[in-house]
Amino acid sequence: MPTYSDDDVAHLARLVQLATSDPDNLRLLSPRDACAVALLLNRLDQLPQPYSHPLAAFELLGPSGRDMVLDLYDRRSQPDATQDA
Repeated sequence: MPTYSDDDVAHLARLVQLATSDPDNLRLLSPRDACAVALLLNRLDQLPQPYSHPLAAFELLGPSGRDMVLDLYDRRSQPDATQDA
């Protein structure tokens, strides 16, 4: 059973949309959120310091954050994924 809610995933999806519209918005996010969004967008160049290595960023997310990122990644990679996921 996930340790996060659908609201948490929806919030992360909104952050991804925010960063997609303007990558500079990543600088406005907390390091944890910025890492999650950069990983989801495959923008490793946008990982904040000192988490510039993907494994350091993944570690910062913690177990529930990692699960949520992987869940949203799976949702976004589905062929019928909606624009807001």
